[in-house]
Amino acid sequence: MRIIKNNDDVLLLYRAGVMGDEFREHLTRYFDRLQADLDDLDPNRYSVEDCGYVVILEAGDNVRDLSNVGLNPSNSGLLGSGPEYCEVLQLDGIGYYSLLIIYNNSFAVDFYSPMGCHDEEVENWLAEQICFD
Repeated sequence: MRIIKNNDDVLLLYRAGVMGDEFREHLTRYFDRLQADLDDLDPNRYSVEDCGYVVILEAGDNVRDLSNVGLNPSNSGLLGSGPEYCEVLQLDGIGYYSLLIIYNNSFAVDFYSPMGCHDEEVENWLAEQICFD
């Protein structure tokens, strides 16, 4: 699991080879947009870290216990959450589930999970969450 709180974290993971160009650009744009939205509310008062972060799930992560990011095993971790949205993105030739979990009125976490890296129950749950317009 990778926790990304700002563009500095994105750059570090990119330089370490954890993500490719498309994923880096996607996350950089995301953090830039979020900061611009926060600045529209009250310039220089909030940082993106105040409002949430990004979690990249990896093969082997126990998504039923993500207590280190606020999704406890007593509630089945990710499986007990109610995503605001879920979509599939293609980044660097890899399909990712992208989910937004809103914790409260001012804090949310975006989760990215490579398709096919979890057990069947988790993969089915993720597929069921996809929002279609």
